Amino acid sequence: MKIISYEYRQSGNTEWKFSRVELRNMNLLVGDSGTGKTVFLNTIFNLAGIAFGSEPLLYGHWKIKFKQDESVYNWEIEAEQFSNGKTLLMMEHLCQETENGKIPIVERNEDWFKFSGKEMPKLSRENTSIFLLREEEKIKPLHLGFGNISRRNFSENALNENIRHEAVPSDFSDEQMDTLLKLRNMNAGINLKLYFLSREKPEIFRILCNYYTEVFPFIEKIEIKDLKELEPHLKATGMFIPVFCIKERYVDRWIPADQLSSGMKKVLLVLTDVCIFPEEGICLIDEYENSLGVNAINFFPSFLADIETDKQFIITSHHPYIINKIPVENWFVFHRKGSEIKIRYGRENVERFGRSKQQRFIQLINDPFYNEGVEQ
Repeated sequence: MKIISYEYRQSGNTEWKFSRVELRNMNLLVGDSGTGKTVFLNTIFNLAGIAFGSEPLLYGHWKIKFKQDESVYNWEIEAEQFSNGKTLLMMEHLCQETENGKIPIVERNEDWFKFSGKEMPKLSRENTSIFLLREEEKIKPLHLGFGNISRRNFSENALNENIRHEAVPSDFSDEQMDTLLKLRNMNAGINLKLYFLSREKPEIFRILCNYYTEVFPFIEKIEIKDLKELEPHLKATGMFIPVFCIKERYVDRWIPADQLSSGMKKVLLVLTDVCIFPEEGICLIDEYENSLGVNAINFFPSFLADIETDKQFIITSHHPYIINKIPVENWFVFHRKGSEIKIRYGRENVERFGRSKQQRFIQLINDPFYNEGVEQ
């Protein structure tokens, strides 16, 4: 899936209203603290959750144009929260764009529901049509597409959860591998994912390892070890528990992933996301630079450029290096007045910042639209 354009608002005078944006493969959200960048990411992830069915319906008004399997779709939904605490869909439109115009797929309001022009029984207004009709041929690819929108959480608890130890499933078969590599319906930590990657796609695993050692040049070796080899006191179970390990210069022992620094864990997660995630996946990353050293921050823009991925990234950052390295036309500058967020992007940013030889970050922080990001 790839988001082409996106707009979100909530009802009432005091709720969030984001201006419409047209997105690219790489999208850098910049703005002063409190301008709404994280909220913007949350609204996209929330939409993915209610489409896929992993989250309950939330109230708001979404308009999204997206591409899935070479077809372009427009989807608009509006949901309201009532005094009893229930949130219900008030309106939903889904159509496919063709050379001959837009073909309606779903038309829905409080009183009726049409799918491909045919009246449907009254279905639950607590769920979207993409979830309710997920087994239908026209809807199934869209449901899977929204399932490939990922938000990376870098809290300490999330890092530890992702570095957990797991045995290779006893009922695992090679037929599952394509699903595993694409992270579809796979609830596994990074050790297990990297084991499968090293076994089935060794060339991609080598790329990941090469980048990891470039970021952390004190690493001499990288291997996938069995946990029993690292901790001989464990009782033999006959199960293989893979562990991503590094060997550092001047250190005699192997260091497992769970003993790495938080910055090293974070870089490993980002590299794994990029290398394993579906080619049409969407990655949401909030303030990537937090808790990272300069070397770990600097690798990210060049890594994305080198692998020429078709994945879509929507990231926030305040770091000068990230901002300077990502092209101006990929910036989305946020400015908030009350609950209304204006977003400047594309040609307007190129005309403002693109011609000067001055460092672009310096230009950005001196721009009143940025440095007066939250109007009082």
